[in-house]
Amino acid sequence: MTYEEGTWTAALAAASGTITISDATGYYTRIGNQVFVKGRFTVGGISSPSGALSLTGLPFTSANPAGDAANTIGAVYLENSANALTSDIVGLVPDNSTGLYIRRSGATDSGDDLADDVDTGTVILVSGNYWA
Repeated sequence: MTYEEGTWTAALAAASGTITISDATGYYTRIGNQVFVKGRFTVGGISSPSGALSLTGLPFTSANPAGDAANTIGAVYLENSANALTSDIVGLVPDNSTGLYIRRSGATDSGDDLADDVDTGTVILVSGNYWA
């Protein structure tokens, strides 16, 4: 069975505009096909971000089983956001990906508009696991 620990470099992506992270180091442990990740990422600068928000650079590509088997990453927390957040935030790792979609839970649409809430100084905390 594989066992590995290390760091990974994250980036934030918005549907439009740009977001930079001032500290982009995350940490991981891989045991077999399970990858456990955590990180605390502070936004260092923005340029008109809007639309969907995602975190990229996960340390391993997620598995790609038959069917839609997106993995829930666990906890995603936004602190010091530009606007008040009134719903829970979730993270989803799609099949065959090194990215994490950050979405509003319980939204009547896809909940993919969180880039509008990111500002310089916003902190994004991520902790959870996915299948690689």
